Amino acid sequence: VFSYYCANSRIDHEHETCGGFDVLSDGEYITKTRTVFNDYNMMLATAEHSNEAGYGDDSGNSSCNSVNCFEWQAVLGSDGSGGGQLWHGFQAGSATLAHAELPAYVATVVDTTGLYNGSSWEGWGSIKGVTAASRSLIYLRGSNQIVYYDRGAGDANSKRLWMTTTGPITIASNTVSWPTRSGKQEAYLTSLLPANARISDAGAYMTNENGNPGTSDWEPYSHVLIDAGTPASTQFLTVLEWGGSSFVKSNSVLVQSTAGQNFDGALVGSTLMMFMRSWPAAFTTVTYPASGATTQYLSDLTPNTTYSVSGVGAPATATTDNAGVLTFTAAGTGNITVSTTP
Repeated sequence: VFSYYCANSRIDHEHETCGGFDVLSDGEYITKTRTVFNDYNMMLATAEHSNEAGYGDDSGNSSCNSVNCFEWQAVLGSDGSGGGQLWHGFQAGSATLAHAELPAYVATVVDTTGLYNGSSWEGWGSIKGVTAASRSLIYLRGSNQIVYYDRGAGDANSKRLWMTTTGPITIASNTVSWPTRSGKQEAYLTSLLPANARISDAGAYMTNENGNPGTSDWEPYSHVLIDAGTPASTQFLTVLEWGGSSFVKSNSVLVQSTAGQNFDGALVGSTLMMFMRSWPAAFTTVTYPASGATTQYLSDLTPNTTYSVSGVGAPATATTDNAGVLTFTAAGTGNITVSTTP
């Protein structure tokens, strides 16, 4: 069961976790966003707890510089270095979401820029340091793989990505793994972008009376932090996959466009998923290496639109789904070029 969240919290006591998701597999969670147990516990609705990207914004709001501030957790985060989406109707604007649900995959793309900034009408207009925030996601139903791409830009504040785990974390280079609570399943999280990200175990969420990590909160156990530092802009490209206890992760490789507009992609086994680096933007053309992939997904185009395709084994044209994802097969050799149809 793949659960994806993207509400627009426009009234009191509604929390904002747009782009967050859960995965329930074989009766237990692979990853799970935190449950908000009462409507004033804003800590549990921050990016840190919602499988989201956190873009810090301390844009001079002296009234929101401590835990006494109503929006402290959303704006700056629990440690003052990376927050998330405002809630309670205080955000600058609504999310713009497109999604498609098909037999082979689920695709979403959402512009969340307004959710990371404050509303002038509500008195939070000084929180305006995030100029771009969005997430594109493709979930492959048959292979238990989720590839998602986050874009964040604005003030030179912290830019972080979070993922809740349901077991103790092991880090090996750019890959994080954990067993589920039962030990019968294994999950792998691979960070392909940014190249210089610092990956760490951010620790257990709660401890019980004996000091054992994670045992008081079923099923969240700990959480992964992918820290990009404080650049003006960055992109996160991440692959989540899971299987039985003996599951071996796919070889996930970064693929980037070579001509036309800039796209970043993840080659996961024989499937390649490409995402537009600067979105939203009008698409014209892109060329990228086929990279051995026989199934191609090109995200962030105009929904329900036909495009020209060229490449060995590729069709002459293909049409996007409701989320603007172009899907087609190819031989996997040479280059793929996609452009607007004349």
